[in-house]
Amino acid sequence: VDGFSNNASRIDNGFLADGNEGYAIVIVMFPVYIGCGILSYAINNEPSDGMLLKATMDVYPGYTPGLTVSGSVAVAYRNDGTFKFSYNLEGVETTCADGTCGI
Repeated sequence: VDGFSNNASRIDNGFLADGNEGYAIVIVMFPVYIGCGILSYAINNEPSDGMLLKATMDVYPGYTPGLTVSGSVAVAYRNDGTFKFSYNLEGVETTCADGTCGI
């Protein structure tokens, strides 16, 4: 039950870094919210890296049973308006392949 997951995908949600700062990233084992973090600018942003938002993930407020989620999410913005969404999580369900989990 206590697994880990990491991945990266390039996507475009129509917003730049300023439009996503302060928003929550939520981990769901449908229909229960189990983890979350708030996107904020990374302290060590370098101009060559583009804009980078990060969220430190933790247990979702009010969620008590079972899993203890931790890890991080990074959103690196590119010049073409897309961004690379990557995550490294621990304490998540190992059986998420059946579509019962989401970020």
